[in-house]
Amino acid sequence: MPPDPRRPSSVCPATVRGSAGSSGLMSACMGFPAPSSVSCRPIPDRRRNMGMFFREVRKRDRHVDVASRAPGTCRVGSGKAIGPVPSEFLLLGARVAGGRLHRRRRPRGRSPRGGRCRSRGCLSGFSDVSQGNRPVTSSSAFIPQALIAARPCRVGAGKGERRGVPIFRGRWSPSRWSMRTRVSVTATLFVAVLLAAGAVLFYLVVQSVVNDNLRDESIHAVNELAELVRTTDPRGRLRTDAPEVPVLQVVDDVGSVLAASPQMEGYGPLEVPEPRMPDALVQHTINVPGKGTVFVASERVHSRGGWRIVHAGAPVDELDQYRGLFVGLLAAVVLIGTAAVGYIVSAAVRRALLPVRVMSSELAGITGRAPDRRVSVPHPDDDVSHLAEAVNVTLERLEDVLARQRDFVADVSHELRSPLTGLRAQLELALEHPESEDWPAVARAALADADRLQGIVGDLLILAKLGAGVRAGQQRVDLAALVRAEVARRGRRVPVEVDAERDTMVRATPHHLVRVLTNLLDNAERHAASRIRVTVDADGPDAVLEVLDDGAGIPPEDRERVFWRFHRLAESRRLDSGGTGLGLTISRDIARAHGGSLVAADSDRGARLVLRIPLDKS
Repeated sequence: MPPDPRRPSSVCPATVRGSAGSSGLMSACMGFPAPSSVSCRPIPDRRRNMGMFFREVRKRDRHVDVASRAPGTCRVGSGKAIGPVPSEFLLLGARVAGGRLHRRRRPRGRSPRGGRCRSRGCLSGFSDVSQGNRPVTSSSAFIPQALIAARPCRVGAGKGERRGVPIFRGRWSPSRWSMRTRVSVTATLFVAVLLAAGAVLFYLVVQSVVNDNLRDESIHAVNELAELVRTTDPRGRLRTDAPEVPVLQVVDDVGSVLAASPQMEGYGPLEVPEPRMPDALVQHTINVPGKGTVFVASERVHSRGGWRIVHAGAPVDELDQYRGLFVGLLAAVVLIGTAAVGYIVSAAVRRALLPVRVMSSELAGITGRAPDRRVSVPHPDDDVSHLAEAVNVTLERLEDVLARQRDFVADVSHELRSPLTGLRAQLELALEHPESEDWPAVARAALADADRLQGIVGDLLILAKLGAGVRAGQQRVDLAALVRAEVARRGRRVPVEVDAERDTMVRATPHHLVRVLTNLLDNAERHAASRIRVTVDADGPDAVLEVLDDGAGIPPEDRERVFWRFHRLAESRRLDSGGTGLGLTISRDIARAHGGSLVAADSDRGARLVLRIPLDKS
């Protein structure tokens, strides 16, 4: 910064270094001029703490004030501007008065905006220079701003929450109540408010009706008394048949009481404005000693003895004698009604949620060992019954998934057993006679078994995917050509007749169809006596593949059982003891995965297996 010619040239060469824990070296020439009223000397290098610097300033007994309205300007003594204040002073945001470091006091009970947060581990409470000259402690000046930004305050940071005020969410928070409790409390509070409002309104209406009745009785009594005065001009004691209007008086023009009711004997004239017009009715509410507040109706009438003023009144305070009892009764009605409504609502909600609790207990009892259990569906066609039906549908899907998983494990174990057993037998036999064994032949046999294992594992994995609804590698396939090629590739242990001259295009996975055809031909070869016949034709929208043998056939009661997993007929066990009982099962699953079917149809002789797959019309 270029020197200012208006200032003296002597400046303070003091150097302030950060403490051992600071983020870096902080040097600041304070830039104070040295007039005659101020003496300044450099602080020794060994004094590296900011507190020691301020103690040195205090020893000089000088007053330094940082201008709050003009950051960067220092005023000494009488307030004359003597130079810029370094940025480190602004970083401290402090006021130096009498050599002491002061902090701005904040009012009790509230935190200033941008003030320090007292949360544990929070550093965002230390104000930044960009927020203005806010009070911070001297130690906060040595905290890097990057560290402060990396540790933001999270107290009250949620939406709708006050900053710096943690929100209490204990065990009694409404968000943790059960549905029954929330519905009951909400309904009870709503009914309580309605009953309280109704009780207040009822009280006001009753009070208004009673007051109106008292006024009507007073007016009726004053009219009767006025008629009596016109005709008889009574003296002494007045009697009335209306006990609710005990205040009766007849006063002459000079203010003397001529007649009064027994309750008003010994009283002077009522202090009410007199009616100015004859037969004019005036109504007032006054305070009568010993009677309290009284509603008085007055009328000026002419009698045989001259003009008279008649008064008839009813005490209003008599209603106050029963006000406490009336209010108590209303409060009792409100409380009893609220409690009754709360109990009824709670019982109704409990009854409505009873099927849900039953459903919950039934669901808790459904495990993997009993996946066929279902929850009970209520008879009424309501939301709970719909929920129960949806739960049962979900349980059926889960049961199907579990069944597929178990079947897949069973398929894997049974399909892998035979090749693994053969491979182990070959290796054990070769190891018994290692000198005379043809190891290249053993290796070729082991490799063949390994290829078989690899093919089985791949097929089972693809079958599992197809069972999950995944279609992989489908393309247009000529079923007739595929059958001709596969039959020609196989050895002719049993003669096979092929009738597949017509092209039948289907969309399928080729090696899956080969697997189905292989299983069907293997099954036919095991049971055929002399021949096998294979036909491929189109029947409506489907391509039909039939494999017919001249063996013993399948009994009608077993035509569906042959497709069960691991189910083998007695004839099959006798003819082939090494089978797994999964060939037809896997073939049917492949057919269903392609949108077709595989069944054992009727036949005059032997077994007749029919495969149907939709034609590819594209």
